[in-house]
Amino acid sequence: MENPKRSDGWEKNLKLLSGWACVAFAARCAQRVLPLYADYEKTFNPRYSNTRIQQIQNAIAITLEAAETGGASTSLKNEEFSSSIAAIIDARNFIRPKPDTESASIQFYGHAAAHQAIQVAHAAVEAIKCVFSNSDKYSAHAAAAATFSQSASGAGEQAENRRKVSNTADKSFLTAAQIGDALMRDAMWQDYEILFRFFSKSQPDKNVRVEVAKLGMLWGKAMPHWLGRIQSIQEEDQFESNSTLEVFLEPGSASKETIQRVFEAISKLHIASGGRGLEFRADDEFVFARERVGA
Repeated sequence: MENPKRSDGWEKNLKLLSGWACVAFAARCAQRVLPLYADYEKTFNPRYSNTRIQQIQNAIAITLEAAETGGASTSLKNEEFSSSIAAIIDARNFIRPKPDTESASIQFYGHAAAHQAIQVAHAAVEAIKCVFSNSDKYSAHAAAAATFSQSASGAGEQAENRRKVSNTADKSFLTAAQIGDALMRDAMWQDYEILFRFFSKSQPDKNVRVEVAKLGMLWGKAMPHWLGRIQSIQEEDQFESNSTLEVFLEPGSASKETIQRVFEAISKLHIASGGRGLEFRADDEFVFARERVGA
């Protein structure tokens, strides 16, 4: 079989993959873009449901597990999976209306990215249904997941650019969309090449289970700016959730050097008490502390 080309397009290329390979491909697409949905919900929806976000993420995790087990995953029969799929449908209905906000605003682009991300998740679970019903439309759903993923990443990158550029007529917005689209396309093509090599329809058992570990990291050498910002926020949240020590210090006229020595002394006391020492991070008002991570 002739090697596929990018120029052939997702719809044609994905028809060359087995059913479970298409499911794995779509699920990986969803894993890449779901942070955009979660970020939008937490930023612009004051009544967002963290439970719904977790349910959607769970649905995709089970979808990937299904591809890995060839549909033998017991999680597919759990009521939890059904409720997770219902959460995806609920999210599609909830996020469909465009926000009543300025065109080309951060929220405008964020909504577009989140809407496309949920479409990806829906395409992934639809691909599973097709495999179980012996319908070859699973490749069409995987192709839809690819297309929506590129759009989601492009819109996400535009939102990031909007945070930096105030001129809505600036051509850099178009450039940002192209960058987000291209980085997503590169990551998906990396998956596709591996899936084609090991899990195409030309293999002896076209229903073979997909070894997801062969696919490696979700992103290649580069990841979009929107993902970097979201991961940074997550790290900050994790740091603060791990900050178990509160120190109230009125510095008065003390120098920064003196205050630093006070914190160093506290860290040494922590070590003397059996800990690993403390790391400190300051913002405009507070200093957060957490135990150092062991080597």
